[in-house]
Amino acid sequence: MAPHVIGTISRSDLEHLKPSGAANITDLKCISSYSWIDAPTPTIAVPGSPPLWSPPATDVQLPKDSGLYSMAENAVRLPGSPMAPIFRATFTTNPSFDVRPIDVISDRHNIRKLLSFIDPGSEGAKASLSI
Repeated sequence: MAPHVIGTISRSDLEHLKPSGAANITDLKCISSYSWIDAPTPTIAVPGSPPLWSPPATDVQLPKDSGLYSMAENAVRLPGSPMAPIFRATFTTNPSFDVRPIDVISDRHNIRKLLSFIDPGSEGAKASLSI
């Protein structure tokens, strides 16, 4: 079932607004992490870890990207529930974690979309929110 759109906001809707000050991120805390594992069924490792870097022995010029690439790995691997890995990793790491005082839960893909939305030099972005 397609979500019901209750409204849209464009950059031009925000042009008249003046920033009230600098935004600051404070009290940042890593709650959990996960990494996707290539498997026949969607599988994550908790805690996650970045791939190991193995520098090449000589300089390498990378070819230009071609084909389809997705930045929204959760949505590709679990289209019906792209936020599920975030909750699964969190409650695996800390089963008694209380999400009630948290206002916004997101993954990096949606944050990137919001940043591109406010960047006048980037292409438009679309983000869907569930309330």
